[in-house]
Formats: sequence, structure tokens, C-alpha cells
Amino acid sequence: MRKGKTLFMFLLVFLMVAPLAVAKDSNMKLSLGGGFSLPTGNLNDGWKMGFNVGGTLNYRLKSNLYLIGDLQFNSFSLDKHGLDYDGGSTTITTIMAGAKYVFPSSEAINFYVEGGAGLAFGSVSDLKYGGAIFLEGDSGTDPAIMVGAGLEYKMNRKTTLFVEGRYVNVFDDDSYGFLPVRAGVTFRI
Repeated sequence: MRKGKTLFMFLLVFLMVAPLAVAKDSNMKLSLGGGFSLPTGNLNDGWKMGFNVGGTLNYRLKSNLYLIGDLQFNSFSLDKHGLDYDGGSTTITTIMAGAKYVFPSSEAINFYVEGGAGLAFGSVSDLKYGGAIFLEGDSGTDPAIMVGAGLEYKMNRKTTLFVEGRYVNVFDDDSYGFLPVRAGVTFRI
């Protein structure tokens, strides 16, 4: 069910952006990418490295300053430490708003920094042992912040490749964090 909601949110973003694609030289860019996510702090205590996919809508305010809207899906599997458990995986979907600053350069490669705040929708599946539920899963919505940096390579006027790393901190009863590292492509829309 969680994956269905995430796919629905991606579809909704694309449907909202599609009419803008006919605009010539708009101030909008859409970044799509994926990679791996490293659990940190409390999250590192029980889960292994996972994966992420997501998209970012960039609106240029000035030549190097962008407002961003970001949707990311992260999944981590339980670190079973050799035990025979099933389940226990966690997914974290983040929706963030923030800013991105691209440092000026005359080269095709640019460095940028970004930051934002938003919500994290976390979910842990049931943990089963011997077919019986050992610990019941849980889900929740909590505030979150993000900071990151990356490099982008301009292929042409409308297409850019990027690689970035971020740190996301989620504020629940016990704050936890993770580090998504992703690569992808940005299209001017």
C-alpha cells in the first residue's frame, strides 16, 4: 500500500508539471534520480543500507538561486544479525520544500548546495519469527530537515546530469537520520 501511495504522488507531480513543458525556456527544471541510502544514528542500529528514488522540481528565482520541491522514497531492510526473522523493513517518504544555490562557473561542471524542511512519512513492516508476528509494524508522520551538496554536468541547454549527497534528519520521539546518495538527470521543462 505504501508503494502505491508513493507512485501516486509521483504521478500527481508529473501531471502538474506536464502543462509547463510546452513553455519555451521556462524557469522550471525537473530532476529525477536514484541511488543508495545509508542509515545513521538510531536508524543505523537496526537497518542496513537501502535504496532511494525521487524527483525534485526546481524553480529559478535568480540566475543561481532556485526554490525546490522534493519527493523522495527510501527503503531499508532489517539487519537480522544472522537470525531467522522475516519483515521489519522500513520505508521513509519525504516531501520537502527548500532552496538550492548553484555556484557560478563558466565550465560545464557546477557545484551546488541545498537545504529544506518538510515531512517524513515512515513505516516499519511487521517483524515475524517462525511465521508469527513477533513485533507489530508501525507508521507515522514527522517533521524533517535536509541539507546536501552536489555536482552537475551540463550536457546541453536543456539536460544536466547530477550526483549529490544529502543528510536527512527526522524528528520523532528518537530523532534518526539517513544519508541518500543519488545520481540522475535534470530536464528543463
